[in-house]
Amino acid sequence: MEAGIVAQTLLHELGQSAVGVEELGLLRLVRTHKNLKTAAQELGWSYKKAWLVLERVNNLSKEPMVVTYRGGTSKGQTVLTEAGEALLARVEGLSTLFYKMIQRYGNHPTQIGRHFQAFQMKISTRNQFFGKVTAIAEGPVFCNVELTLSGGAKVVASITHGALEDLELTVGKEAYALIKASQVILAEPAEGLKISTRNLFLGKVVEVFEGQVHDEIVLEIEGGNLITASITKSSTQTIGAKPGAKMLAIFEASSVILMIL
Repeated sequence: MEAGIVAQTLLHELGQSAVGVEELGLLRLVRTHKNLKTAAQELGWSYKKAWLVLERVNNLSKEPMVVTYRGGTSKGQTVLTEAGEALLARVEGLSTLFYKMIQRYGNHPTQIGRHFQAFQMKISTRNQFFGKVTAIAEGPVFCNVELTLSGGAKVVASITHGALEDLELTVGKEAYALIKASQVILAEPAEGLKISTRNLFLGKVVEVFEGQVHDEIVLEIEGGNLITASITKSSTQTIGAKPGAKMLAIFEASSVILMIL
């Protein structure tokens, strides 16, 4: 069995569907170098790709796996958190057991699959968040489902009664919220600003990835969660979206897709 499949099945057994083989390799290099740019170069990745991978890992994990210091004596360093260190330690520890299983059962997927199952969530949606359902308000046609993210921020999704039943959502159940970057609106905070949407988050711009037509603006909001908005280059200049600037991230509850694993 290939090493990549071994790593993926171990991650699934550990309940880490947010972390795949690529992510695991990046986490190992971050642990070694404490520098995201150096880790990305060793993998042959762009800095942007490495950043996006770590953003996805943190947003989908129950606890942040990495942290980047933006000040103090450790400024610029990207390091694993205790949760990240624990994950790597457990994967490395279980890998020995897994290979013993292969020696016992042979390279037979049916036998191995009785003990471990491989699964990796692959989605193109830019914003992916892990959370727990904390409230459900049922209306005549739609239901508002409140999901509290690992960092404490609350996202509200508007779904049909049928979807609520299909997903078997109840208070306390874990789920994922998906929001396309193109559905996120950015605005400058202004006194007296009135917006009807439930999903409004004050954050600070931490990264700006420039494109030919559109830019991707990454905001850090309450609890350390990151939200990305895709806006035109002219809009970036108009609202002054640059690192350090405070911005509001806004999106409709109908734009939120809920998913369970």
